[in-house]
Amino acid sequence: LSDADSSAAAAAPKQIALLLPLQGSYANVARAVRDGFLAAYNAAPAAMRPAHIDVIDTSHQNILTAYQQALAQGADFVIGPLTKADVQTIANSNNVSVPTLALNYLDINQTAPAQLYQFGLSPLDEARQAAALARQQGGQSALIIAPAGSWGTGVAQAFQDQWQALGGTVAGRLFFSGSAETISAQLRNFLHYNQVDKTTTPTRRQDFDSIFLAAAPAAARQIKPLLKYFY
Repeated sequence: LSDADSSAAAAAPKQIALLLPLQGSYANVARAVRDGFLAAYNAAPAAMRPAHIDVIDTSHQNILTAYQQALAQGADFVIGPLTKADVQTIANSNNVSVPTLALNYLDINQTAPAQLYQFGLSPLDEARQAAALARQQGGQSALIIAPAGSWGTGVAQAFQDQWQALGGTVAGRLFFSGSAETISAQLRNFLHYNQVDKTTTPTRRQDFDSIFLAAAPAAARQIKPLLKYFY
């Protein structure tokens, strides 16, 4: 090892605890975090790995109990909790005695303890990253499609602000709602889709080169084929 590698190894955690809800509504996300972490661990040089990793299921126990269990088992670094409520509970406990990487954010007006670090990818962050990526790929003019309501409005605005800050223009925004038939009609109108009859070539609006779609999975699976259908 080089001197830098030796110093890094000396400073690295010796025992890490993952606090994740492996059952229930957050199970799929929690298992993805666990599997990704363990894959990265196995890919790291042996000298840089912590000696031990504990995976503690927080599904059916109080998060403070799980946190104390991790410390009692010797963890000198904790990753988790995953849910916002559990992160707030940990932050309010005054028991954060080792570096702890929370996988969510506290409310903006809540102060984090000294050793509590917050990491996550909010929908707003993801929208901004999508805008940056699309601009890097040459996009100039975008349509924004998002669900009606505060969530859709917030995500759409985050994309628009970042897109415009990077020099892009927004040709239009659609906030969809209602039944499948209603959403189809909304898209048709938004895209200015028109076909006089089956013998003519359909037309649509031509003032965009990018579409930003924010939607829940079920809605996205419905809307994406419609975009193709409306050319």
